[in-house]
Amino acid sequence: MKETKELAVGLVAIAAVLAESFKDGVQVADIGAILAKIGSDEVLKAKLVAAYQDIELVKTETKDVSTVEVLEVVGALLPEIEKLLLAIKK
Repeated sequence: MKETKELAVGLVAIAAVLAESFKDGVQVADIGAILAKIGSDEVLKAKLVAAYQDIELVKTETKDVSTVEVLEVVGALLPEIEKLLLAIKK
């Protein structure tokens, strides 16, 4: 479930960036701000690279998933969900 966790974490991490950027509506300038954020935030960049790297393995990993594995993914997502909720509240 390594690749699945990385994909989920990356998606929620970028969702937080998008939520923060789009809070006042979608603007053309937001694209530059989003790209600047990704370029300057090494942690975010690493999460996005990990999410995309070996993405083709996710289908195989999620074919037969146990409850424990689902909980592992949810556990990995909790810090990112907190950041997403904070971005939405701003």
